[in-house]
Amino acid sequence: MTWKTRALLAASLSITCLGCSDGGTPGEPTPIPAAPVQFSLIGQVHDTVLRPLVDVRIDVLDGPRANTFAITNNFGSFELPGVFEDAVTIRATKDGYEPFTTRYVTRFPGRQNLSMFLQLSAPPTDISGNYTLTFTADPSCGTLPDAARTRTYAATITPALNHPIPNQFGGVLIGAEFLVSVAGDRFGAGVAATDARFSFGYPYDDGSQIVEQLAPLTYLAIWGSSLLSVGGPTISGSFDGAFEYCESPTPAVPVGNIYRCPVQSLRCTSKTIVSFSSGTRESIGQAAGQRLDFCRQQRAKLILRWRVCPSVRQPTPVPTTLRPPSTWLCGLFPSRRKR
Repeated sequence: MTWKTRALLAASLSITCLGCSDGGTPGEPTPIPAAPVQFSLIGQVHDTVLRPLVDVRIDVLDGPRANTFAITNNFGSFELPGVFEDAVTIRATKDGYEPFTTRYVTRFPGRQNLSMFLQLSAPPTDISGNYTLTFTADPSCGTLPDAARTRTYAATITPALNHPIPNQFGGVLIGAEFLVSVAGDRFGAGVAATDARFSFGYPYDDGSQIVEQLAPLTYLAIWGSSLLSVGGPTISGSFDGAFEYCESPTPAVPVGNIYRCPVQSLRCTSKTIVSFSSGTRESIGQAAGQRLDFCRQQRAKLILRWRVCPSVRQPTPVPTTLRPPSTWLCGLFPSRRKR
């Protein structure tokens, strides 16, 4: 038998042996299906100015628990009954609002939290434009120096593209020296029909706030929020927030994206609930729509005033002198642009 004959015979035996195999690759493990992720779902529903919405119906649209539902309470909170696996599609509906549908997917078991935001069916007011923004502290904020009592800035507001919450806008301040390293020149706004919430940050949440350098080693931080009506010729409302004046022996060094005064700052604030425990809410400005403003430590009033620029190109400063209550008529005027 020649060597060629032996080689052909060996190949034939090898093929025959492989053909008689019972299938499968030797040593290959059989895949084990992953166990489904089981979870429960709670959440909150707000409108686009962050007000909690009551009586929103939350429906389960698919899966074994399809057609179950929950209703939000006075705080906008809900809890869907039962347990879900891997994913669930839910829909939130309320009269007067656009329905919202989302598919919630998670890799983590246990209780999960979902936040949703509903748009009013009425179209939102477009607040895009150029403005002059003036913050004024009442004289009863006696600890603040004169340089920090009234601050006026030019502001440009544009739609916030790709924001996870509908009808949001972003604002940029100019006309002063800001700590841009901590976004100290930025603010946000959300609109629901003719209401708008302007957010100037909260340092104890995400660290954001307006931070201006008044002079070398001297800083003024402004933070808080204001819910204003933007549907009329004049707009006014309360400002719940604080002025913090800081004279530091060293330049401010932000920690990450957060500004902190290196020393004890002078503060005029009304942010916390305890600020109302020792004083009463005072109405100040009948012509300005019963504006209510508070300050915790000196029970002073923080006045937030907006005025539109007559031209979208050339902002006109708002007078910075403190006016008596009868003339607090400055509001937020939408820019009128030619189309």
